Amino acid sequence: MGAAAGAVRPEQILKDLEALWVELGQSDPEKRNAVLRACSMTLLVALDAGDDEQEAAETVAELMHEHPSRSIVLRVRRNGGEALEARVLAQCWMPFGRRQQICCERIEITAPAERLEEAPRIILGVTVPDLPVVLWCRGARLCGEKGFADLAAVADKLIVDSAEFPTAEEGLKFVRKASARKLTGDLAWTRVTAWREMVALLFDCPETGMTARQIERARVIYGGSEAGSSAAYLAGWLRATLGGGVLVGMEARREEEGSIVGIEFEGDGMRASVSAHGEFAVMRMNEREHRVPFPPQTLSLLLREELGILDRDAWFEESLG
Repeated sequence: MGAAAGAVRPEQILKDLEALWVELGQSDPEKRNAVLRACSMTLLVALDAGDDEQEAAETVAELMHEHPSRSIVLRVRRNGGEALEARVLAQCWMPFGRRQQICCERIEITAPAERLEEAPRIILGVTVPDLPVVLWCRGARLCGEKGFADLAAVADKLIVDSAEFPTAEEGLKFVRKASARKLTGDLAWTRVTAWREMVALLFDCPETGMTARQIERARVIYGGSEAGSSAAYLAGWLRATLGGGVLVGMEARREEEGSIVGIEFEGDGMRASVSAHGEFAVMRMNEREHRVPFPPQTLSLLLREELGILDRDAWFEESLG
């Protein structure tokens, strides 16, 4: 179902949603396989022209299983057409072993970049009352667009990826500024979760007899010539965790690939490290070596983690600072 081009109004979108649910109900007249309507938040996804819409759509569909939402996908058009357009549809799935479909609402709005300032008013009128609103902004360019601040103001939480900015410095600068105004999540920080867990496992293992108190120096190893924002976050977290008595630095390994390649620790009578190798990580503690599974870092898993955090994250804020 769609709204007339150039005449996108919140009240019409809501009417179209109600008509959609009536249509879904009529698809099973005997009500043997009734449709269950599920919603725990409004998930607003902002896509810039040229973004991978298919990847975004598949990611949102995966998120619906754990975070059922009314998703609002805002596509920004850079050329061709001056009208705003909207349509509504449902995303449905049937849990294994069940005969009842679970469905979530999806609203798609297309807006020319020149009329982006009109989108927040429309979106505000179609968010689900009394439930959190989360904005996932896919691209760095949109974050600097005129009207983005009003769009972000609609949300209770903003999720960005500082790794998508031209430089880590620019990305982290934007996140600092945004987090001073509202609850903000950065997928570059979320990628550090697995590394933090590996470090905790390294020093919580009673078999090694090693403790964090022995550490005098720590290094974050990154691939390429420039440290990305995830490497910067990890170094910041290590400084905050280990305290001012530990020297924390970063080191480039140009021949390696990946934002973070590993972490090395040195201290009184100890050497330890954690390094990633595809689907597993290698932990070395002096002469001992141990392999553990390394969690995948798919986009849907990163977002799933961020959607589950709707309060301030003290470690994130301290590492960012």
